Amino acid sequence: MNTCEPMLTGQLLAGRYRILSVIGRGGMSNVYLAEDTKLPGKRWAVKESRKHSGHKKLFHEEAALLIRLDHPFLPKIVDFFPPNEEGLSYLVTDYIHGETLQQRFQRVGALPYNDVIKYAVQLCELFDYLHHFKPRPIIYRDLKPSNVMIDEQNNVRLIDFGIARKYNAERTADTIQLGTIGFAAPEQFLNRQTDERTDLYTLGAMMYYLLSGGRYYSIDARDRAVRELPKNLPASLTHVMFRLLADQPDERIQTALEVKRLLQEGMELPDNQRPMNGHSPGDKHPDKRKLVVIGGLYPGAGATFVAVSLARLLHDSKIPHALIEHSGNSPELHSLLFGERNAPPEYRYYTQQDFMTERSTGMRWQDGYTEWLPLPPERMSERVWTADHYFRLLYLLDYPAVLLDVSSQWGDPTVQEMCREADHVIIVADPYPSKLNMPQTQASLRFISGLSNKEVHWIANRDESFSGRREWLGTFPRQPVCLPAYAGKHLLDSHWKGRIAQDHPGILDSLRQHCGSLVSAICHPGDRSERKLGKWLVKWFK
Repeated sequence: MNTCEPMLTGQLLAGRYRILSVIGRGGMSNVYLAEDTKLPGKRWAVKESRKHSGHKKLFHEEAALLIRLDHPFLPKIVDFFPPNEEGLSYLVTDYIHGETLQQRFQRVGALPYNDVIKYAVQLCELFDYLHHFKPRPIIYRDLKPSNVMIDEQNNVRLIDFGIARKYNAERTADTIQLGTIGFAAPEQFLNRQTDERTDLYTLGAMMYYLLSGGRYYSIDARDRAVRELPKNLPASLTHVMFRLLADQPDERIQTALEVKRLLQEGMELPDNQRPMNGHSPGDKHPDKRKLVVIGGLYPGAGATFVAVSLARLLHDSKIPHALIEHSGNSPELHSLLFGERNAPPEYRYYTQQDFMTERSTGMRWQDGYTEWLPLPPERMSERVWTADHYFRLLYLLDYPAVLLDVSSQWGDPTVQEMCREADHVIIVADPYPSKLNMPQTQASLRFISGLSNKEVHWIANRDESFSGRREWLGTFPRQPVCLPAYAGKHLLDSHWKGRIAQDHPGILDSLRQHCGSLVSAICHPGDRSERKLGKWLVKWFK
């Protein structure tokens, strides 16, 4: 029997995983969405395969390999079951919300080259991890759009390690010839040894497929392949891609890190095509830099929620930016962003000593157009951050907009200095009158009232209908932006699935509706912030 009949909806695997639906099918395997009966609400992907029929040892080796892998661009295996009497084995992994790169390509057509570069850079980071895996490197060998998932944060996840193998330098050939026609490297069809350069060829082949509108690269028709590409591609991008597609492995770029470097930093583009911090020059963003300070009038008002909301709205508007959690805050952002899962493996917190000198792309925590700069979960107290440190950091980040979440630290001299230099100051308050009379709140109000020459915006957080609403809104010195009290299903769904709540479509739509004018005000170009950059430089080199 060469095919694999799907399990029935409602069927229980190993007394624990209830099958909900079939989400993928192949000749020798099926992939299901399953719910965990021991962890209500938790869902997994279950891969059922016949390829290990009669080879329990081979299955255990592959499962043991997958369990050891730990990288943010790989799904995590959580359970496995060796071949049963029918020859069917099962792997239980993270369920990735999103679509394959092939599905996205079919839905939108040829992808923008900046998206292709982003996915290629992430795959290079993953290949570097696999190619340096101990005790032996792992060669994936079957990169193609259908094996790359794009999650809801627009990051890659590489799936299906069906033909991956450990690299043995003593071999001169692979045991079997495997790969997908159209993407596989020449050595895969010539019974030669495959190594890390094989993966780099498949990366170039996939990039060509995505950029050419779905055509497969042919070594015998190089001139035609060049003509089939869009005319607006940077010449340096096509140069990197065709170097990857060299017939002989020795003629290709030799390492994944070198490919990543060339794609991100070494591409000599004209000024009107130069990426900025990994973002495409075609992205919508203002010409001037803006510093936006966000704080609560008192503790618990919701400053961090508002800061993350503005970050996701800027991301939604394709405006590159950074969100910094002020060093005087209690660490919160790392937890809200599910940092243990989502932070890059090499991530360095901006409060660490070597952050200013160690600034490679792999160390940045980027999510689309947002760069997150949270405090470490256990705050480092040995280093006191001053306004001068922040001016250096602002210059280093080089984004059109930088958001600084200061919690309710209005009395901190550093915060006060940053407010005086900011383009916009946003103050958040909620409808609890007892907090207004606290001495700290009154001191904060006195400082804020002195910012008369600033763009000061007020946000009425957790707004809902109640008897004192009109009186509450009347306490604001100017008409506030009213944000509803987000609660219930949307928030719970997001938190239990390990996602940023503001990325939930229902919440994001509401934020667009209520905060659209505020985002426009932040992003509107002005001469003042151009002068601000000069002030930052002066303060740095003082």
